[in-house]
Amino acid sequence: IGPGFAIICSEIIFKSDRRRVRESLINDHLKIIDISIEQMEMFCGNALTVRNINGDYLLIISEKAFEALNQYQLKSLSIYAKMITVTVDQIENIGGGGIRCMMAEIFSTID
Repeated sequence: IGPGFAIICSEIIFKSDRRRVRESLINDHLKIIDISIEQMEMFCGNALTVRNINGDYLLIISEKAFEALNQYQLKSLSIYAKMITVTVDQIENIGGGGIRCMMAEIFSTID
């Protein structure tokens, strides 16, 4: 979930829960970016939104995940954040997590 959007793979959500999940996200005013199982396996759902020192939103995503997204998904995401790609092929290929896992949401505040 990022500022104004949520990347989900609805195919893996139990059918009995899909509607409730989608409605909850819509009720929270989030644009749903639905990805396929194949895209999920390419780490498309494993991105992280951060803000830079100017307060701009950046979506950090692996190069592999970026390349797996279709044009509609890329255009939709670019409305909410500037996309920053990082090459982490060795980690993803060996079976480690995607970029979100590596960043572990470690951050600092600037006073």
